[in-house]
Amino acid sequence: MTSKVNRVGLLYGFIIVVAFLSYVVTVYQKNRPLSLEARTEQRARLVGVQLIETRFEQRIFLPDTPMKEERGLASAGEGPWMMKRNLNGEVGRDAWGQPFAFQVKGDGIKNSTLYIWSVGPNGIPDYKDTKDLIAQGAKGDDILVAIPF
Repeated sequence: MTSKVNRVGLLYGFIIVVAFLSYVVTVYQKNRPLSLEARTEQRARLVGVQLIETRFEQRIFLPDTPMKEERGLASAGEGPWMMKRNLNGEVGRDAWGQPFAFQVKGDGIKNSTLYIWSVGPNGIPDYKDTKDLIAQGAKGDDILVAIPF
């Protein structure tokens, strides 16, 4: 009887250890740090969604505009700025400090696609021109994200 109880106890102990190890592996897989490439792709998607939500309007600094002499609480956000709608250009930074480039195919309102890309860790584009990149996809260490909207 004692040996049967010991076997059952060992079996339950083994099941508990396996369950615990499975839990630890699952938690580690979910919390594993992302590679710089994966973080750059994730960041490109976030920046792209922000561009779409703001209708591609970017705040542009106007360096030759004089600042107001008197400033009060209400003027904290004022300055030599202008909002401009860009359907292509540069925005944000990738994991290596290079700006993301973006271009919209379509009218930018509906049935369009936003392409946003990074030149990768070497900072050198691996494509001839933007048409080549969009048609054939990213090559080398470049990262390209397409977001239809």
